[in-house]
Amino acid sequence: MNDKKDLSTILDEIIKSGDEIIKSGKNILSCAEVVIKSLNDMKAIFSVSDKTTLPQKKESAPLPSNVAEPKKYSFEDVRGIMGLSEDELPGLVESWRNSNPNIVQYWWDIDNAAKTAIKQRITTKVGIISFLWKGGMLFAELPSGRHLSYVKPRIGENQFGGESITYMGNDSTKHWSRIESYGPKIVENLVQAISRDILCYSMQTLSSCFIVGHVHDELIIECNPGVDFHVVCEQMGRTPPWISGLLLRADGYECQFYQKD
Repeated sequence: MNDKKDLSTILDEIIKSGDEIIKSGKNILSCAEVVIKSLNDMKAIFSVSDKTTLPQKKESAPLPSNVAEPKKYSFEDVRGIMGLSEDELPGLVESWRNSNPNIVQYWWDIDNAAKTAIKQRITTKVGIISFLWKGGMLFAELPSGRHLSYVKPRIGENQFGGESITYMGNDSTKHWSRIESYGPKIVENLVQAISRDILCYSMQTLSSCFIVGHVHDELIIECNPGVDFHVVCEQMGRTPPWISGLLLRADGYECQFYQKD
C-alpha cells in the first residue's frame, strides 16, 4: 500500500471506531486511546528516518566546447547597442521634459507640498493627493483613502546643495537607514500605489471568478473555456468610484497555462 492508501485506511478506522464508541456508550477515554493510536500510525507513515537522504539539486551540465558562455550586458553595453553616447543622454532627458511640461510641473508641485507638510506640520494638497504630518510621520493620502507613510521625515541637503526630503527606511542594501527623496521619486511611489489600488478594485469586481494569482498589473483567472474573456476585460476596466474620470481599459488572452502574450 502507498502512503495515501495507508492514510485513508487509518482515517476510516478513526471514523469507524468513533461511531462504535458513540453507539456503545463508552467513555471518552476509550475514544482518546483510539485517536492517539491512529495519530501514532500516521506519524510513522510520514516520518523520515535518519538514513533517508533528500534529493540533491543537480548542477547544470557544462556547455559544449563549441558553445560560448552567454554574455552579460551592462548598462553601458545596452546604451552602446542603442547607439547612445554619454553626451546624448542629458539631451534626451531634457527633450522628454520639454515635451511633457505638465508632468514635470506636477513633480515639483508634489515636492513642494511634501516639504511644506514636513516643515510646517500641516496638511497640504495637490489635486487628489494630500500630505499630512502626524506622530512624527509624513502620510500621503491616496484617492482610495489608503496612506503611504514616510517614517521620521526631515528636510536635508542634497548633493547639489539644495533641499531634499529624507526619511527612514530600508536602503538598497536592506539596511535601516535614512533615504533621500524628492518630487519625481515621490510621484513614482504614488503612481505605483494608486495602480495597486486599482488592481485590487478589479479583483473585487471579479470576485465571482477564480483568481489564482496576479503579476504586476495582470490577473490570472482559471475558468471554464466557455467564459468570454472580453466580458472579463470589460469588468476589469471599470473605473473605481474614488477616482472618477480616469479612463481605464483592460486587455487579455486565453491560454492553457500561464505565459506572456
